[in-house]
Amino acid sequence: MTRKRRSFSSEFKLNAASLVFDQGYSIADASRSLDIGETILRRWDSATPAGKALTPEQQRIQELEARINRLFTASRASAGSRTLMLMMREQGHRVGRYRVKSLMKELGLRCKQPGSHAYKRPPLNGRAYPTG
Repeated sequence: MTRKRRSFSSEFKLNAASLVFDQGYSIADASRSLDIGETILRRWDSATPAGKALTPEQQRIQELEARINRLFTASRASAGSRTLMLMMREQGHRVGRYRVKSLMKELGLRCKQPGSHAYKRPPLNGRAYPTG
């Protein structure tokens, strides 16, 4: 006895994924309650775009990441977590330094600061100026 291949709408897929993410169901429980296979639910879970936020907290984090990335590129990669935190607070966003630091690490952003000043070393013969 063969089973007819079913097709599911994208709304159904998002609702199924939200059962796992938002409501805390395990994949096995969610697949049993929806009468679908575990494998297909795992595929939907991995196929949901990483850029698409499912919860309000994920949306907030994505907005923070976008702002941090924008400010970082505007500073020509010279702003660190403290500077970015102050810039965001000036814009009215309440965010801590460690949150900015962890989001920068996730995004792969590293600030470039100028190196320390180095004095010229005298030549090996001990004379600072050439003689003669």
